[in-house]
Amino acid sequence: MTGHQQPTTRTQYRHERPDLDFALQAAGLGVWEFNPTTGLFTWDERCRQLFGLTHDYPLSFEQVSQYIHPDDRHAVDRAMQQAMDAQSTGALDITYRTLGAGDGTLRWVRFTGRAYVDATGSVVRFGGVGQDLTTHIADQQQMQQQASEARFRSLIEEVPVSTCLFVGPDLVIESINDIMLGYWGRDKSVIGKPLASALPELNDQPHLQILQNVYATGEMYEARGVRADLQVDGVQRTYYFDLIHKPLRDANGQVYAIMDLSVDVTERVVAHQKLTESENRFRTMAEGSGILIAMSDETGKSTYLNQAWARFTGRSVDDLMNLGWVDLVHPDDRDTFLMRYQAALARQESFDGEFRIRNREGVYRWLLVNCPARFQRGQDGEADRFTGYISSALDITDRKQAEEALRASEGRLRSVIATAPAGMAVFMGRDLVIELPNQTFINMVGKGPDIAGRALRDVVPELISEQQPYLKILDDVYTTGQMYQSYGSKVSIVRQGVMSHNYYNISFTPLRDETDRLYAILVMTLDVTEQVKAQQALAESEAHLELLRDTVPAMIFYLDADQRYRSCNGVFKEWFGIQGQEAIGKTVREFLGEAAYQAAKPHLDKVYAGQQERYEIHAPSRMSVGRWLSVVYTPHKAATGELLGVIVHATDITPNKQAEISLRNSEARYRALSADLEEQVQQRTRELAAANEELAALNVELTNSNQELISSNLATIAANESLSESNHNLTRSNDNLEKFAYIASHDLQEPLRKIQQFGDLLKTQHAEALGDGITYLERMQTAASRMSRLIKDLLTFSRISTRQEAISSVSLREVIDSALSDLEIRLEETDALVTIDALPVVAGDRTQLEQLFQNLLSNALKFHPKETRPLIAIRYQLITNSDLPPMVKPARKTSRYHRVQVADNGIGFDEKYASRIFQVFQRLHGKNNYAGTGIGLAICEKVVVNHGGAITGTSQPGQGATFTVYLPAYGTDPA
Repeated sequence: MTGHQQPTTRTQYRHERPDLDFALQAAGLGVWEFNPTTGLFTWDERCRQLFGLTHDYPLSFEQVSQYIHPDDRHAVDRAMQQAMDAQSTGALDITYRTLGAGDGTLRWVRFTGRAYVDATGSVVRFGGVGQDLTTHIADQQQMQQQASEARFRSLIEEVPVSTCLFVGPDLVIESINDIMLGYWGRDKSVIGKPLASALPELNDQPHLQILQNVYATGEMYEARGVRADLQVDGVQRTYYFDLIHKPLRDANGQVYAIMDLSVDVTERVVAHQKLTESENRFRTMAEGSGILIAMSDETGKSTYLNQAWARFTGRSVDDLMNLGWVDLVHPDDRDTFLMRYQAALARQESFDGEFRIRNREGVYRWLLVNCPARFQRGQDGEADRFTGYISSALDITDRKQAEEALRASEGRLRSVIATAPAGMAVFMGRDLVIELPNQTFINMVGKGPDIAGRALRDVVPELISEQQPYLKILDDVYTTGQMYQSYGSKVSIVRQGVMSHNYYNISFTPLRDETDRLYAILVMTLDVTEQVKAQQALAESEAHLELLRDTVPAMIFYLDADQRYRSCNGVFKEWFGIQGQEAIGKTVREFLGEAAYQAAKPHLDKVYAGQQERYEIHAPSRMSVGRWLSVVYTPHKAATGELLGVIVHATDITPNKQAEISLRNSEARYRALSADLEEQVQQRTRELAAANEELAALNVELTNSNQELISSNLATIAANESLSESNHNLTRSNDNLEKFAYIASHDLQEPLRKIQQFGDLLKTQHAEALGDGITYLERMQTAASRMSRLIKDLLTFSRISTRQEAISSVSLREVIDSALSDLEIRLEETDALVTIDALPVVAGDRTQLEQLFQNLLSNALKFHPKETRPLIAIRYQLITNSDLPPMVKPARKTSRYHRVQVADNGIGFDEKYASRIFQVFQRLHGKNNYAGTGIGLAICEKVVVNHGGAITGTSQPGQGATFTVYLPAYGTDPA
């Protein structure tokens, strides 16, 4: 030490050493200390500023913690505890954030220090310094952010998903990659623009609001399948995106931007929408359907059953899952169906089948099950993956019952054919291959039992060798589709090597399938050889009898059991001054009049009691001259004793009666003159003797004549008995045909009714499930209805052809009124006008006449243009035989006829078809235009012929038609 250096005192040293407070302040450090005993912090002003505190009183750690950022509190507490742990070094160094107590200002601070412990390991002192690092960290964060943003922008450009960065509350587009630009249909000119300006179509969509909420709340938004409608190339298109809107924060934790990441999932969403829509449609259809529908996975486990299963079985859907329906399957069907199901599942293939299952009422019902396999399309060349089954089960019990009924009906039909009194067979195709021949047909052909499956021309070659017309007729039926009928036709067939010639009633009926294609011909033959020969013999006998009756000089006529005239000879007609059949069909009362009938009635009563009656009668005063008749009534009885009628023989004995009267007068005069004229008496006696001789000779002659008449009567009786037997055979044949027609009609109608009934059930209960198939169902029902009408019309035609008409007096006006009443609805629908002349009372069958005029009036209403009001006129005139047109040939000849015309203003027809329209199944118009079976006019002609008349039709196309009916007009005066 030199003399210049003065000793330094303690006070002088204190002022000259470095100022610690100044150094702490210069370093920006504050001092703090924690008292482990009291748990309180004390610190200087600088430390208090780090927490935004202004007071200087001590604070507990819990009080201090409220000013520490929530995200850092746990880390600070853990660092304090670790520093005060005796096992640690006691050092504290932690950086964290504070929130200003007064203004909430966020500061980054660093607190360092050390905890000191005593020998026992207890902390005796813990303190250190605190430093404000807010500016330093902000600079670091800015540098990091700039580097991060650079990397981020580079990442946005390179990332393989659509990415965009929206900055600020206006969502300014700061960065965007090409993928996002492609979605938007924009280029990089959108950079620097607010999103609402760059994509104005978003203003009406929720996306801008969602982004603004993310910016405001700082909460990330994530969603899948979000819809966005974007204008791309001038066309608004709909896209779907999986997207993330992630907020980005600055150093102060404030949101300054949003990063948008989007993935185009449009194809996936649209596919899912379609799948969802398809599944919804499927479930809606399944739940609304009466069909039992189920789904299963690839293991066979049920995943869905519709409510129809629950309604059908009476079990809940949950109970039915996983084969909960198996015990309901009929024991006879259960194992078979389950084996098919397991086999199909193992092979992953579709299957179907039928089985019976017990419903909620305990009744087994038939189900038709269809189980198509489901597959999911493989990706990138992978094989399709089996995913299970969708099954549908339809209750087919009604169909099963219908099939059983149809089989039973077919069996009955085959039985009917086999036992029919007529020969029946089906000729298939144009080659006429014989199928389903019954025994009667086999016997008729006479070529042995093995004729089925062979062509007709090969089985019966004599049809060609004998130049018979039937092969040609059958070919015409097959070509034209028109039915052929003939009665009493001669057929020559070789049986056991011998040619036989028999007579048959024949019908060839074309058969059509559901497409209206003709595929076969139904043949019916009835052997009427005996009837034809009987009729031929009867006709010959009747001709002989007619000749005999007309050569005998006496009236001969026949009365039936109802006292109606059935036949008479020429003398009868001449006697009463009548022509033709004027008396035929009338009763004795109607023909003779009440007075003459009462005179004859006692004698008629005796003969109808079974006794022969003889008497003489003077002709009634209503005859032209008075005549005396000797009448003989002879009862005509059947072999059973039943009275069939009366044969009447009336001889004119007027000369005898006149001689007898003259004799009595002469005798009176003789007695008066006897006294005075004895000589004259002798003379007169001789004259009388001579007269008596003459009378005796005349009586002998009359006796001989009576003997001849008696012989004639006996011949007539024998002929009538033969006629009665033939009629009895014909009646029995007609009865057999009537019974067969009824059975055939009933058995043919039964399956048609079943078809219509079950068709109605399918339409009402399963119309939705049938879909387009309902059209074929309606066509099937229409065909069945048309066949039903055809069978009914054929039955009507058959009955009219075979049934004897019940002759009575019939008012044609009442017949017309009845027909119009039946057609009342059709008349109102068409607003038809019908005019009717005064009509007569005729002899006929009321039922047949009503059928005749109803068919004619129905045709007049049917065949007219829809836009034209139908006008129908019914005209009447009584005409003579000479007034008949040359082409009209009535079945019975008489002197007069009732002519009734039914004229309309309909569509008419070409008169070249006038001869065809009365044939069975003849139609001039298609069935699609005008309904009908083509039998109506054939029935009309049959009715008219049955009544001894004729019918014609005249027309021109578009000018209406007139049908004229001629019926015999028997005399109104008795004769």
